[in-house]
Amino acid sequence: MIDMKLVGNKIAELRKSKQLTKQELAEKIGVSHQAVSKWENAIALPDIELLTKLSELFDITVDSLIKGEDISQSDIEFEIGLGVINYVKPSVEGNLMQQIPLLRDQINKEMGYLVPKIHIRDNVDMNPLQYAISYKGEVLLDNDLENVDEEKRVGEMLSFIKFIIKNHVVDK
Repeated sequence: MIDMKLVGNKIAELRKSKQLTKQELAEKIGVSHQAVSKWENAIALPDIELLTKLSELFDITVDSLIKGEDISQSDIEFEIGLGVINYVKPSVEGNLMQQIPLLRDQINKEMGYLVPKIHIRDNVDMNPLQYAISYKGEVLLDNDLENVDEEKRVGEMLSFIKFIIKNHVVDK
């Protein structure tokens, strides 16, 4: 069930961060200021079409709007199956979490790119060794590590993250 108060608070927070009045927000997405007020006061929720308009206006995902998370559409999402979790554990030497900051620095030095945030989350619906990388809400890679030698799995994931950044992320 969607928490109306959470959604309303998130809309109010995002509206204020853009320095918009309720009337200005309403005009931008084609609703009345009363509708915006109802959302922010947890009396009603925006329609699905309006959630899309709001997410585009505020540069966040629809998912983050209704869950209250701070995930920008320009962030990279890295979803992993439960078998991939071993490669992101902080206790594992050379894990993905240790390597990503190094990769960010390398890309910044080589190409001058400002690498967006990379959100890693598990997905129980994926095959255990499956992972997917999304950018701006679009899945750019859906891959499986089953046929990759265990000691090369982190390297393969890093190379795909680097490829995605070099070919799809152009913020300089």
